[in-house]
Amino acid sequence: MRVVFSKRFRLVVVVTAMLLLPLQQVLAANPHVFTSAQGASLGSPSVIQDVALQAGGVLRGQVVDAQGNPCGLVALRVVRVLDAAPVAIIQTDAQGQFDVVGLTAGVHRVETPAGAAVYRLWTPQAAPPSAVASALVVQGDPTVRGNLGGIGWFGWTLIGLGVAAAIALPLALDDDDGS
Repeated sequence: MRVVFSKRFRLVVVVTAMLLLPLQQVLAANPHVFTSAQGASLGSPSVIQDVALQAGGVLRGQVVDAQGNPCGLVALRVVRVLDAAPVAIIQTDAQGQFDVVGLTAGVHRVETPAGAAVYRLWTPQAAPPSAVASALVVQGDPTVRGNLGGIGWFGWTLIGLGVAAAIALPLALDDDDGS
């Protein structure tokens, strides 16, 4: 009877290990991170980036797509987060560059038809050292969520072998017990 327990224990350990090997790949999201030249996260609505306004309350920036290519002639809307009223509605130039004049310090959302970013705007005198000089708005959805498509043939093979072992080995052990 001690031998049967040992076989069953080893079987459980082997099957569990086979099923858990590709689990990290199944649960993992795409680790690709979009970053700007300053190293700040791009296009992430949960990150508020500090931007120093130019003299006269000018916000300078650029609109790019998820691959970093400039998006020219894009409608742009700046909304103050506090009261949700649009502060400015402009259009970018052919290189995706924009200048919004007359802004005050505070948290603002810069929106395009296919993207948005939230910035904490600072006057030039009050801006922290980490504040960047211009805003970068990513148009399109750069977010890639975890999915089962990234497992690959090897992961699917391990899962298949684990399922087959989980079915076949208990049946084989059951035959050994009954004499």
